[in-house]
Amino acid sequence: MKFYRLADCGGGYNRLDANEFFLGNLSRNTFSAGASMNNSIRSHKWVDSCDRFMR
Repeated sequence: MKFYRLADCGGGYNRLDANEFFLGNLSRNTFSAGASMNNSIRSHKWVDSCDRFMR
């Protein structure tokens, strides 16, 4: 699942690994453009591959 900062799938992204079902704390993660992910996800979509993963 790829998560985006803006509603139109823009503003940077990050991805949840396919082996993870959830991530409890987004405050330590950032979008690819550098903004904090904490309470900032506005859109998402399923993808087959991505070069960035939340930890």
